[in-house]
Amino acid sequence: RNVLVFGEDGLHKDDFGCLIHIGATGRMKMKGLQPGPLLIMDCGDVSKDARRLFGRPNSPGLLERATAGTLVLNNVHFLNKKLWPEIASLMANGTYFSRAASETKECHLRIIAVCESIMS
Repeated sequence: RNVLVFGEDGLHKDDFGCLIHIGATGRMKMKGLQPGPLLIMDCGDVSKDARRLFGRPNSPGLLERATAGTLVLNNVHFLNKKLWPEIASLMANGTYFSRAASETKECHLRIIAVCESIMS
């Protein structure tokens, strides 16, 4: 369900993430389900990562807006390392703490992490 795409700079790895979303959208429609959106976040701007992902009071984050869809985390190796445990928990348990709602929420989406090399 979640995917890590890595390779050299200039290979359009984020396009591969879009193709995965398009394929999943077609399968959902065949099953009579309404597919969610494709959202892309460039993790190069690390100062706003938490607010963009988890939201802020009265403003839902990308995780909530991407429900039933796909969130592509482009350049995920730049993502603030303090957020990695929360992303790992989301991928393992399907829950996250919404800063917008100040509560733990369930989240059904596909995360496609895109980077230039294996992350350590």
